[in-house]
Amino acid sequence: MIIEIPGTPISKARHRLGRRGNQTCMYDPQNADKQRLKVYLKSQMKKLGQFLRSTSTTYTIKFQFYFPIPGSISKKEKNHYLWGHRNYLIANDNDNMEKFYCDVGNKILYYDDKQITRLQSIKAFSTKPRTVIELIPHDELKDKRLEEIMGIYSPLDIEDLITKCETIKNFYNM
Repeated sequence: MIIEIPGTPISKARHRLGRRGNQTCMYDPQNADKQRLKVYLKSQMKKLGQFLRSTSTTYTIKFQFYFPIPGSISKKEKNHYLWGHRNYLIANDNDNMEKFYCDVGNKILYYDDKQITRLQSIKAFSTKPRTVIELIPHDELKDKRLEEIMGIYSPLDIEDLITKCETIKNFYNM
């Protein structure tokens, strides 16, 4: 499932301390952004006909964060950014952006972001700033024979078998 969120990607900000009368309290300065994004994600899930899976489902999540190109550069430089030939340090850290979007996805894309077992992200420039989220569930194996084989042999056993098969193939010039 792929969801595209228009606008400049958002990094997670720290909670802030505020005062109400004589009391000090903590508040989330991004609460409005999170609520807006949750509404958007729910509408996209409905539009795509997607639903929450089991709490035992794990996921790979891939983020693509596209930032606006800096305004005060030449057309030539702009094209280099678009082609990915220029590396311009974007202030936003990947981990802060990943955390923001993973937190917002709780109970919408998955029950809890602890279900995410693999994560990948890139930052790039675009004339169309946006965040693209690809969520890939690691569903249970549907093929019972494959599940049985995977229970007997480790990945190293399979690699060893492939190497031996290639040696036999080369020996018989197949």
